[in-house]
Amino acid sequence: MRALAFGALSVLVLSGCAEERTVLPVLPAPPEPLPDRARERAGGLTTVNDATSHAFSIPAPTLSEERLDFHLEGDLAFEQIFVAAGSIVNAGLGPLFNAPACDQCHDRDGRTRGAMLMRLSLPGSGPAGGPLPVPGFGGQLQDDSIFGMKPEGRFVMGWREISGTYGDGASYSLRYPSPQVVGAYRRLPPGALMSVRVPRPVFGLGLLEAVSDAALLTLEDPYDRNGDGISGRVNRVVSAIDGSRRIGRFGWKAT
Repeated sequence: MRALAFGALSVLVLSGCAEERTVLPVLPAPPEPLPDRARERAGGLTTVNDATSHAFSIPAPTLSEERLDFHLEGDLAFEQIFVAAGSIVNAGLGPLFNAPACDQCHDRDGRTRGAMLMRLSLPGSGPAGGPLPVPGFGGQLQDDSIFGMKPEGRFVMGWREISGTYGDGASYSLRYPSPQVVGAYRRLPPGALMSVRVPRPVFGLGLLEAVSDAALLTLEDPYDRNGDGISGRVNRVVSAIDGSRRIGRFGWKAT
């Protein structure tokens, strides 16, 4: 929700006479850089020294034997390919889905190259304050299906060229993404909003879960009272377990 603000020393601008001057606000000095030894262990005891593509999949060294077994059990399920009902192993896929396995979108707990999905919503917000789902589609386009079923549709990424001129007269041309849903099983309502997303990495979620609500609340600063140029508040969501309102931590914008 927040980030560190790196400021500079205050600057005094004089213009010919002492009466006419502009004083810029004093910004906090940037923190001292971590020494090399500390940077090598930036995760403390949970730091993993691995520079390969498997780095995000390595369990934290601090896990107990019981917790490590629990982690490996979940990791195994994360990598399994699920199939339609009727199979003895890994049944229950579909009838609509985006991928038959978790790690096909979150490869090795990171981002999968080329994997994208389409989020859908209507203008406004739902009863709990979240996005308003699209009737017949929900909040995400399911672009795959089991045998004998038709997916909700698929999306293609188009582009529009935007041309213009800089203040100095130099011209530019930019490509603006223009996604479209094609082959939809029913027509999308007018005004439906579309947002293409790249699947998020899933490593480190346990560390975020360990941060207390109180610690997150102390970081709230919706009106930028400390003057660092950053404002923000925690997002509160409705728990799918008991219906209570809780502080959101995961997903896009902590939803």
